[in-house]
Amino acid sequence: MKEPRIWSMFFGVFFLTVPIWGYMTWLPTYLVKVRGMNLTRMAVAASIPFFVATVGMLLSGWMSDKLFRGRRRYLVVFAELIGAVCLYLFYTTPSPEQATLYQSLAAGFLFMALGSIWALPVIYLPENLMGSGSGFVNTGGQLGGLVAPLALGMIIDWTGGNYDAAFQLLALSCLISSSIIFFGIGEKRKAPVEVAAATAK
Repeated sequence: MKEPRIWSMFFGVFFLTVPIWGYMTWLPTYLVKVRGMNLTRMAVAASIPFFVATVGMLLSGWMSDKLFRGRRRYLVVFAELIGAVCLYLFYTTPSPEQATLYQSLAAGFLFMALGSIWALPVIYLPENLMGSGSGFVNTGGQLGGLVAPLALGMIIDWTGGNYDAAFQLLALSCLISSSIIFFGIGEKRKAPVEVAAATAK
């Protein structure tokens, strides 16, 4: 709890899961009420992002190890920023086809960020604190998943059914999370002596 970077990871994951679960939980309602889709078409459109998210998660692991070793925070920040742009394009485009494309890309990049952000606790936490530290960071993600659907519902009610305001909140949350990770995490590989000491403990 005394390590500042653990709090950066906690709030970074919190603000990342807000757009992920806020977007995923409200997507079917949005597609029906705003985009005017019937239930069958909505079911197809709402399932595509989960497939793209799976690809994004798999890519994030490979890219984190092969291309961003020692600088994984940049992959997290890059994926979150692109995800925020895709969220914006998703609710502003008038084309249903483009909306499906952007909603899928948003899911892919947001889950790419989520996959790569979990490499950070492994880098910074000593082995004897890996379980409790990772659990603490994951708690931030669970709280984000709790808050997001409630917050979006309240915003939609307060604005008289304005879903744009809700998606603006999700994009803003991406920017907050990426800023926390970028400025709060300075990646530095542990020296062999430090690794040996952590393992011995």
